[in-house]
Amino acid sequence: MTESATAEITSYNARGHEEVVAVLARAFVDDPLYRWFWPDTDRRLRGVRAFIGGEVRLTSLQGRVDVAVDERGAAVAAALWALPGRYPFPLLPSLQIMSRVMPRMGWSAARRLPWLKRVDRAHLQEPHWYLVTLGVEPGLQRRGLGRLLLTARVAAADNDGVPIYLETFNPANPPYYRALGFEDREAIDDARLPPFWTMVRPPGARHPGATR
Repeated sequence: MTESATAEITSYNARGHEEVVAVLARAFVDDPLYRWFWPDTDRRLRGVRAFIGGEVRLTSLQGRVDVAVDERGAAVAAALWALPGRYPFPLLPSLQIMSRVMPRMGWSAARRLPWLKRVDRAHLQEPHWYLVTLGVEPGLQRRGLGRLLLTARVAAADNDGVPIYLETFNPANPPYYRALGFEDREAIDDARLPPFWTMVRPPGARHPGATR
């Protein structure tokens, strides 16, 4: 049995931005969505860092970013959240941030961004907490850090009486989220995008606990 990792949940601080982005980029560099954006392995990590860097900045301004830090205070995992009724994020700040990100993504990847509108069209319409991104340092995965970050927001969602919604492009993820109280909502196979899954955790679903 893998030993659980010890961490503390803290709020995002802009001074630690690059550290948080680096953790998430390493966690997602082989995700099917980002492999689709950047088939070239040599360019992918730089592109993923640029894209996720924009996501972190936008979510820190318009939503909430929770960061798990180890005993040394180093970031080891992070979760990006949109609050009920606050997604899609406002257009102007989204455009301002993404316009700075796109040149660093590379033209071939940036021109694919409009196809992600298909993901937004699948989005849950009722009020909900939206888990934009949840990522753990690869060497510390399957040690309870993702569950810890999710648990930190479950009480808020339950108190609001709203579900938690997410989508994932990784086929390995739905079983993981089912174990945390999520239910399958829709599997979408669009020819322009990799297949993705949408999932919902109803308010009051069994508590995910603190270990995995």
